[in-house]
Amino acid sequence: MAHAPAPRPDPLPAGADLYLLKSVLNDWPDEETVAILRRCAQAAQPGGRVAVLGGVSPDDAPRSLGIDMLVAGGKTSTITQFTELARRAGLEIVTAGTQASGRFVVECRPAEATVAAQEGSRMTQEDAEAARARSLVHGQVCYLQMPAVDSTRAAAFYEAVFGWQTEHPYQDFESPGLFGQWVQGRPPAPDAGPMIWIHVVDLDETLANAVRHGGEIIDPPSPDGPDRTLATIVDPEGNPIGLASHASPDP
Repeated sequence: MAHAPAPRPDPLPAGADLYLLKSVLNDWPDEETVAILRRCAQAAQPGGRVAVLGGVSPDDAPRSLGIDMLVAGGKTSTITQFTELARRAGLEIVTAGTQASGRFVVECRPAEATVAAQEGSRMTQEDAEAARARSLVHGQVCYLQMPAVDSTRAAAFYEAVFGWQTEHPYQDFESPGLFGQWVQGRPPAPDAGPMIWIHVVDLDETLANAVRHGGEIIDPPSPDGPDRTLATIVDPEGNPIGLASHASPDP
């Protein structure tokens, strides 16, 4: 078993069966939490587990903040919020529940897609591009060019708010199901043209995160039918972006 410390650039020792995060995550805001979880996910490949004690609570639990959390900017995430943070870090939830001691414990494992990506890391770039091309179907949106006066700023915004992966020097990006590129010579179209809509798990938290990283809310959340809520933001480059939050289906 390995104890995972606070965010640092060096990797954790690989190959342990269990990586324990005890009273760690509640000291850190979302982006640092994702960084900690990502280090654990990378070290735990392919068969390890990550256990979290502290910093996560059931969705219906009362919320509280200690003075240390207020100073550091940390928080306790609900299990729904934590599931999204874990996904961004390459982890998936195995079990979550309250122990006899009263502590809420979450057990994660590296997501299958992350394991497959690491096992296939020896693929050449040509092989990867060919595999992507073969997976496309007629009519599928396959590439997105995003206007950006400052591509570094744009990359930082979309990575922080939506978890998109970017490549130095911030010209290419990868989002769930879609690849694209920041284009400095193309002006934004705030009043006309196609508009992209991005699914988010927690609409209120995403809006707050967008504003915190330089975005602006144009249309606040409003219902669109019984199961969907929509909102609109403008990113730091002036691009209008739609946000859609979908209610989870009843079991």
